[in-house]
Amino acid sequence: MKKTLFAICIFPLLIFSCELFNSKDFDLFGDFWAVNFVTNKFYRVDAHLAAQNDLVEIWIEQGADVSKTQAIQTANYYRDIIYPRMKNYFFWEKDINNVPMDTMQYANFLVNGDGRLTVLLLDIIDGHVPGEGFIGGYFDQTNFFNSANSNRRAMIYIDIDPLQVGSDLFYGTIAHEMQHLMNSVTNSLYIAQGIRSGNIELWINEGLSESAEWVVLEKTNPHRLTWYNLDNTGLISQGSTFFVWINYGNTPGSVLNDYSTVYLFFQWLRLQTDNNVYQRIFTSPFTNFNAVIDALNGTPLYGKSWGDLMRAWYAANFFNNPEGKYGYEGALNVVAPLPKTIATSVSLFPGEGVFSKLNGNFSRPIVPNIKYSSLNSSGVDADFDYNSSTLFTQNINTSISGVASPGMTTGIPPERPDNQTSIPSGRSLHSAASEIYGPHRICVAELLGQKN
Repeated sequence: MKKTLFAICIFPLLIFSCELFNSKDFDLFGDFWAVNFVTNKFYRVDAHLAAQNDLVEIWIEQGADVSKTQAIQTANYYRDIIYPRMKNYFFWEKDINNVPMDTMQYANFLVNGDGRLTVLLLDIIDGHVPGEGFIGGYFDQTNFFNSANSNRRAMIYIDIDPLQVGSDLFYGTIAHEMQHLMNSVTNSLYIAQGIRSGNIELWINEGLSESAEWVVLEKTNPHRLTWYNLDNTGLISQGSTFFVWINYGNTPGSVLNDYSTVYLFFQWLRLQTDNNVYQRIFTSPFTNFNAVIDALNGTPLYGKSWGDLMRAWYAANFFNNPEGKYGYEGALNVVAPLPKTIATSVSLFPGEGVFSKLNGNFSRPIVPNIKYSSLNSSGVDADFDYNSSTLFTQNINTSISGVASPGMTTGIPPERPDNQTSIPSGRSLHSAASEIYGPHRICVAELLGQKN
């Protein structure tokens, strides 16, 4: 599902033009700007403040089927679980105008806020069709600006239909959008201080938000894992991955390929290094793939070029060995989708790679940005062993704006490793029908065509 929307940021919204008053149950009422993603226009959302504490305010759209008890539970969960876990992984501390501040304190400082995150629970108007992706939440950076449609708040928007209040997906979405908010203010500060030259690339931003969900929930997201393993669009087996975000935008469900692959990549980074790799990426002075390379300094994965690192990750998906870098340390039941048919000539975007069966000699044509490797049970053979069973063809271009390049395969579909003779039916794959058929949550960034 792809929509062309006007250029509001992954974080865009309103002048807080609400007149507050007391209701009979002492809730506060107000109205906010929000985005109708069907008409591409702003509209007013009447809401009431149902719960708050020192760290968060929970506002509920008028008429929404969310109780005050649920709002209080959400506020408590944010205070007791989300905030402290996010602080451990994503916060920084700096002196701003000689005042010590952390990431969220700085976000509120930008809008003269009271230190609380505003969370608006609403039915996001996105034209959701059952079985397809829906907007689970969004963050609008315009809320930090003195402009029309700005709420002048550190604020995120969380869906309540089909997202269910109190579910893992609901709390994970709050963490996901909170990371986007913190990433935005970090970009702004780092650019102003000359630490960064621009905004961090979208695939990194989304990878960190997917990681934030793991940080808060401390469990695997079965929706992302299942989508990858089953390859519903048929594009993952043909190379589709996260690096050039939404490059298959006209194919329904293709953005979920981006989410599932970036989720697995960032989980692999953590499992192969340490939990603090996310904080190192989040605070990196680099805005592109070098943020990841630099964050790996001192780890077993350091010293690899970007192409080598991506190839090792592809090999991890192919073999999923229980130990070592060519797997997920037994933590994730990953089974790489493999093509049933494959052409001898393939077109690959930067970061993409495909497997084919290596059958005897293979003439490796010299084409810019295309690299060929052989795979065996030990992983990648840098010297290219023709006795290996699998050929890996990849585009090693490091530019997210790079065009597709022509690569070659043997034209023979690859054989699955001995330890993965078929897609398993374990708990990670088939624990719930919804993990296969949806609803699958997406965020606003790719719908807006953001390339930040």
